[in-house]
Amino acid sequence: MKKFTTISLFIFFAVVTAVLTAGLVFYQNNISSNVNTVNQHKNTDINNLVSSGITKLDSVEVSKHNIVSDCWIIVNNKVYDISGYASAHPGGTRNIADSCGKESTTSYDTKGGRGQTHSINANQELAQFLIGDLNQKIDQSTLSKNVQNAKANTTTSNSNNIVPNVIPTDTVTNTKLTTTEVTKHNTTSDCWIIVNSKVYNISGYASSHPGGTRNIANYCGKEATNAFDTKGGQGSSHSTSANNLLDQFLVGNLNQQVSQNTINTNTQNAQVNNTNTNKGGDYEVD
Repeated sequence: MKKFTTISLFIFFAVVTAVLTAGLVFYQNNISSNVNTVNQHKNTDINNLVSSGITKLDSVEVSKHNIVSDCWIIVNNKVYDISGYASAHPGGTRNIADSCGKESTTSYDTKGGRGQTHSINANQELAQFLIGDLNQKIDQSTLSKNVQNAKANTTTSNSNNIVPNVIPTDTVTNTKLTTTEVTKHNTTSDCWIIVNSKVYNISGYASSHPGGTRNIANYCGKEATNAFDTKGGQGSSHSTSANNLLDQFLVGNLNQQVSQNTINTNTQNAQVNNTNTNKGGDYEVD
């Protein structure tokens, strides 16, 4: 009887031990399976994050886009893609090129240091080229979409601006805006002047000049700073409106290298502005 009891207890403990061992093994396998599942999900999330190409729109990223054909700028803590807009920019290609890949708030707010502000239309146009906020993290899909929209808007902007005889980039020749170059444009129908070390194309403006055609003709192809600042020797200065009007005829800085494409664009802008003035546009040029 005692022997039977001992055998029964042995069998009981053996069964209990087997059950506990089986339960422990099952528990460990279940935990391992869950951990593997979690890790798999984590790896999937990481792979998705990597494949989506998250880009941070910081100054380092912007600096990579520093040429006219791939041009990002920062204005008021927002990043814009203005690639390809140079040919349509009224201020010329160079003002665009100098800002590519950079913080450009001051340059934009002062029109390249001239102390003037851009118009409401210009601000609305810039808004069309928005990629995102500075330091924003943006996925590749959204980034590509925004860049594509910017390019589409650039095409629209260029088509809305009259840009005659656009020359392919690889065939563009540069012209240095020297006094010698300016002297070649010495008639009222082809009239360049130098005022405060800047070259202006005022061709065709003579007929609408309040001071008469002769005052224009006398300075075509010449240095005209003193004449402009004293109204042809009268001792009085031109109004703010007159200075603003003159700015619209800007070709570039004296001795600046300017592409023929830019000269064509600025010449066309000058012709458009002359036409508007001659039609009686809102210009006060006293």
